Amino acid sequence: MRYYWIVFLFIIGFACKEVNQNYFQQAMEHQVLGISPKKEDIQYDNGKEKPQNNTIPLVIVSWNIANFGGSKGESEIAYMAKKLRNADIVAIQEVVIGPKGAQAISQLVDELNRTGAKWDYVLSDPTNGPGTERYAFLFKTKNVSIKQKGFLIKELDEAIDREPFYQKFEVRGNGLTTTISLVNIHTVPKSKGPEKEIQALARLHTLFPNDKLLVMGDFNTHQNSPAFEALKGGQCHPALKGRIRTTLKMEPDPVNGERYANDYDNIYCKSPWITVTEANRIDLTQDVPNVYPDLKSIRKVSDHVPVYAKILVKP
Repeated sequence: MRYYWIVFLFIIGFACKEVNQNYFQQAMEHQVLGISPKKEDIQYDNGKEKPQNNTIPLVIVSWNIANFGGSKGESEIAYMAKKLRNADIVAIQEVVIGPKGAQAISQLVDELNRTGAKWDYVLSDPTNGPGTERYAFLFKTKNVSIKQKGFLIKELDEAIDREPFYQKFEVRGNGLTTTISLVNIHTVPKSKGPEKEIQALARLHTLFPNDKLLVMGDFNTHQNSPAFEALKGGQCHPALKGRIRTTLKMEPDPVNGERYANDYDNIYCKSPWITVTEANRIDLTQDVPNVYPDLKSIRKVSDHVPVYAKILVKP
């Protein structure tokens, strides 16, 4: 009888060890994203909740990486990869149009490939208007693949200086497959009136009426602006709610210690096909002073921080 009790206790102890190890691993992954490892997040990552059985879970990230390809070294690119590795799709704005822009995207993908998953990317042509740049999408090939060749939306060329980049993906998960369409945009700076460009995005609803649409990027305008009403009227709603600031100050506010300036970056998701379960910024300021000594040093990576949305896609 004692022998059976010993075997039983050994099995229970081994099971508990496995659970603790899995929890620790998930917690570490969430720390990389700058997210607190809450219980519901870990259940989400494991894909075991019943509401996910008829949906495809994805993590989408958008990041304006300032002057990407013109000013980033190996250490900055390695840092970016650590922050992005848990995403399924990453939208990047402000890639420089010369060869160094494409090289920087390739280097970032190579670095992501060293984190344990296979990644690929698609890079847009240079935009046509003032302040020309390129857009990019990076994606994990396990659950995401290109459905059709992406393109700059020519119908919005005259209305938007840096016309948006459209890319359709096939996504997989929970034994299901469907397609989603991502639109990557970087509007003109606040001083040049980005509201008019945001209003022009209402045309997306007529250009792609049946798409499971996500519109993301640097809007240079907060999501409570009336300029977004037409986009929201087509059932594209912001993933990040409220005033979540996403641009970095040069130094903390001397009065309240605030490190963030403006809430310009967001991800708009079209309902009812896409449900957002969690969204926020990835807080790079938590790496002061352990990784970077101050805010000015982090701004060498970018003056914006990434934003993410955990979504469930209906097939």
